[in-house]
Amino acid sequence: MKSLIFEFEDWKISGVRNMSNLFLSPHYRESHFNYHYYLDDKIKIFEDQIIGWTLDIAEIMVAGKTNDTGEYLIEPIPQSEQAALNLVMSYFEMIGHFKLGVGRPIRNQELSKQAFKAGLRDVFQGIDENDPKHKEIIDIFYEEGRCGLYHLNQMGGRFVIGIDPQHVWRYTEYDLMDFNQQNRTPTVSLNVRNLVTLLKQHFNDFMALLKDPANTVMRAHFETWFDHANHGILNKTPPPPPVILDVVSFEENSLETNQPAD
Repeated sequence: MKSLIFEFEDWKISGVRNMSNLFLSPHYRESHFNYHYYLDDKIKIFEDQIIGWTLDIAEIMVAGKTNDTGEYLIEPIPQSEQAALNLVMSYFEMIGHFKLGVGRPIRNQELSKQAFKAGLRDVFQGIDENDPKHKEIIDIFYEEGRCGLYHLNQMGGRFVIGIDPQHVWRYTEYDLMDFNQQNRTPTVSLNVRNLVTLLKQHFNDFMALLKDPANTVMRAHFETWFDHANHGILNKTPPPPPVILDVVSFEENSLETNQPAD
């Protein structure tokens, strides 16, 4: 077995990056772009990353994958709703970056919270944070859903997985198990399968705008964000190959140069 050090050393050949086998997304490797990326290339990579590594995977987990006749090619995974939710919950914050006009991924807790809520409002059109109940719903999504899953790997008690086939989520002012409704405990129940479907529709609409050359400001903003998110990796070109001197001719020239004058 190769050691980690050996693998790291094997990654570089003569000082030139050897990254042709690294996946940038499910369908693209760095070698596909000859180490140079135009804006449309970055958009292709981004779309393939979000669909192929997040939304499609979440959809397969909760809904399976079928052929044209409706037969399962891949069966849904039982009890996979929370795992799928873990995959897609970051979608809101990503979209929120664009809605807030932030030119780079946020590393600040308060701004991160603002981005998540901005993305949530963009996906769930009609939510108004000035409405007290709507604000309560947004806070539940953030505190009980996003923060619960990210920091504790479980949802808070006011954010639960539901099975209502007609809705993405439902809001109730009482705990769903409090049949006597003695204590007001606002709760959001979420149909994860319907959420994934909605997010795919939202992302398709977002990509249609991003691919339109007329949306110059949006595209420029995306490129700044995407470059920063990838730490500039997709901006780099490999260094030139090392210069190898012909040792023999060098020595011969040196000898000729150092010959004493007649």
